[in-house]
Amino acid sequence: MDFVIGNGLALQLAHTWSFQVQGFAEVAKEVKAWAHTLARVREGGRTDDEHRAAIHPDIPIDIVFAPPRTGSQQEVFTEAEAAFRRLGVNIAPSDSASSVADRAQSRLREAGLGDDLASS
Repeated sequence: MDFVIGNGLALQLAHTWSFQVQGFAEVAKEVKAWAHTLARVREGGRTDDEHRAAIHPDIPIDIVFAPPRTGSQQEVFTEAEAAFRRLGVNIAPSDSASSVADRAQSRLREAGLGDDLASS
């Protein structure tokens, strides 16, 4: 998980997934575990019963993914995409990864922290 942080405040979370791997069953399990953890954060910033996450429950989350190439990979992606949508996650294929970086840059600017960032 990658974070965009400005003055100690998490402004965005981002993660990448590849659906082009041979072990797609393992990817499905990892996506479900990841989605469960993020659902807990969305429900109040908790990742377990004892620790409170230092991020806001409404933090924007972006996913960049390598699209599936086979039917089996597509099945795993379809399931993952449904989980992403339930969480309100923005998803972008890898050929559109720059859109995630652009959103991070915009969030930093909105927080008054990106004035010295290079323009895209």
